[in-house]
Amino acid sequence: MIFFKQNNVDKKIRILWLHGWGLSHEAFSKLEPSFSDFENVLFDFPGFGKSDSPDKIWGTEDYADFINEYLKKEKEKDTYIIGQSFGCRVALRFSNKFPEKVKGLILISAAGLKRKRSLFFKVKAFCLKCIGRFLKYVDLVFKTKLKSAYSNRFGSSDYKNAKGIMKNIFVKTISEDLSNIASNIDTNTILIYGEKDEQTPPEFGKRYNNLMKNSKYIELPQFNHYNILSLGRHQLKNIIFNFITKG
Repeated sequence: MIFFKQNNVDKKIRILWLHGWGLSHEAFSKLEPSFSDFENVLFDFPGFGKSDSPDKIWGTEDYADFINEYLKKEKEKDTYIIGQSFGCRVALRFSNKFPEKVKGLILISAAGLKRKRSLFFKVKAFCLKCIGRFLKYVDLVFKTKLKSAYSNRFGSSDYKNAKGIMKNIFVKTISEDLSNIASNIDTNTILIYGEKDEQTPPEFGKRYNNLMKNSKYIELPQFNHYNILSLGRHQLKNIIFNFITKG
């Protein structure tokens, strides 16, 4: 079962709303009502919200194919994609694979690039990875569960909260670097980041802006990764509405 909400289907322009990791279509509950001039389609990605998990380990390309299968059944019209964080990963994959189906991209707090890390951080991460591999071997030999306990201790909150196959999907998608994908996209794009975002910092948006041919970078003061969709909704509304109506 895949959950989605669709409204204003008689409108000439469609917006697809793609939510972040661990969230659902409800992430856009404060922003989406401002766009009643357009058809709005909101998904719970497979494995999130009210939707069942995939039966295999998906990457972002699989999620892009999922969006394409939906659009195949719908009337053709100008389609814009609004993504947030993980949803931007899917939006980039989709726009690269099916450019003719996307009129424009609105990427909010877009993930998908590798952070610039210090040498100390890289050494620490390498050591932690080696320990994890060693504990996995110990578990195989002695039938213990040390690797699971270790992952729960040192893994990110998104990893810890993922259940079943979604843990594997998280590991697969979080390791993807979309730099090459982004550089191939010439779809009109706006990149919107919160000044205080620590999960997907503004530096990501500036790098994406340098990679993408027809993009514009916008930074909103004071907002972070989480409140940009709620407290920042009025600024987002104006930016997005102008982008679509002048597109």
